[in-house]
Amino acid sequence: MATNPKQYTVLIPTSPHLRKFLSVEYGNPVKLDNGSLLGVVIISLLSKGNFHVALKPNQKKKLVDSFTVSFSCIAPISLMKDYGHTITSDKIIQLNRFYEHLFYEKMFVFIQHRLNIGKRKLGVQDAIIEFCNYYDIELDREISYDALKKKEWRWRTKQKNIIRAFVPSNS
Repeated sequence: MATNPKQYTVLIPTSPHLRKFLSVEYGNPVKLDNGSLLGVVIISLLSKGNFHVALKPNQKKKLVDSFTVSFSCIAPISLMKDYGHTITSDKIIQLNRFYEHLFYEKMFVFIQHRLNIGKRKLGVQDAIIEFCNYYDIELDREISYDALKKKEWRWRTKQKNIIRAFVPSNS
């Protein structure tokens, strides 16, 4: 594939399941511009300037080392000249936190849809497996089923508490 001399490629380390998710949702490589939430966040975090994550240096290193693949982004040279970019461990960690939020939010909505509205009612386990199949994520190799189930349960519990807060009591 020929590279466009008017574009700049940025490789951002991430985990395999997040790269697959982002590739399906936003394309590969993702185009960085101000026309999408992902583009705005990545441009903001890559811009020149300092950004710090509240972790000890050894924790940062261990976390960054866990990102075994890269997610490819392209941006016009003019955008990079205007904003510049620096990739630090702190920025890589923060971008991956953002990717995780996108991933889990999409998973929660998917599961809720499958449990309530789907043509055939699925259980949580089946919905998680179907979600991973859609994004070609290899369960228990790229991310564990137990981790996804635990996240889903925590989210569902939190949603019930939010709903209770809005429902007036009968007193």
